[in-house]
Amino acid sequence: MATKQDKAEQARKAAAEAQASIVEQIAKLRTDDGWRAYLEVVSRFHTYSLNNLMLILSQKPDAEFVAGYRKWLTLDHQVKKGEKGIRIFAPSAYTCKNDSCPDISKLGVDHKHMRFILVSVFDISQTEVVEGGTPIDTGATRLTGEQGSDHLELLTERLHDAGYTISRDSIYPANGRTVPGKKIVLDNDLQPMMQLKTLIHETAHNVLGHVSEDTDYQSHRGLCETEAESVAYVVSSMLGIDTSDYSIKYVGAWAEGDIGLIESTAKRVIEAAAAIHAFIADGVEPETMEGVNAIAA
Repeated sequence: MATKQDKAEQARKAAAEAQASIVEQIAKLRTDDGWRAYLEVVSRFHTYSLNNLMLILSQKPDAEFVAGYRKWLTLDHQVKKGEKGIRIFAPSAYTCKNDSCPDISKLGVDHKHMRFILVSVFDISQTEVVEGGTPIDTGATRLTGEQGSDHLELLTERLHDAGYTISRDSIYPANGRTVPGKKIVLDNDLQPMMQLKTLIHETAHNVLGHVSEDTDYQSHRGLCETEAESVAYVVSSMLGIDTSDYSIKYVGAWAEGDIGLIESTAKRVIEAAAAIHAFIADGVEPETMEGVNAIAA
């Protein structure tokens, strides 16, 4: 029987292996295929941290909906026998045993700290519905043209309420343009679905701080366009819009192998995509993020 020390050592070893896997997976974001695979995972798990996204991507990139073993039981699903769990990090509170801990004075003797431990989750493909249970439908429903128009109208309304001016002009070959002062211009000849995609892209420029006074867009154009188009790709996918026609200028064009810059950009894409999706759904205007100058310096 494994001792407490043995279990602790096993946990440390598993955590170290997970961290190594995260580093390895982030390095793969330098490739076109790696970046697109990342965006696809973000569109399905946009509430997860970058580290956990990397762990899911490395273990089961086609995962659609994950939950722990007991959680699946409450959802009328049973994990199939022999299925291997996907290991991700989860927060866990523990009672501090350190008598000299500086937090004792403000939190008391029996205060708790938070740590992250590895837990196992399972994708829906690794489960089966229990007898008499109700299946979960995780399939993405593609929007019709009419539904796309509804989302376009809603996002336009949200932006107007937030103080944006949206106009249309003949700006071909560009689909859209964003200028300081919350002003967005869309090309006259765009069909409703392309108007929606373009409006999400231009909204992303604003949320990502690309049009702020302290951002040198021209010097970092490749980075700015990659971020905005990546966010538009993720949000569009979350809304059920077909993303097969997206042509993203991937990280290789501007990152020059800088893993730190790629990691920062990956995190910004998660944050901005989640904020814009919530903006469309709930009307809460996203805060403008720090411009790219700081992360690209």
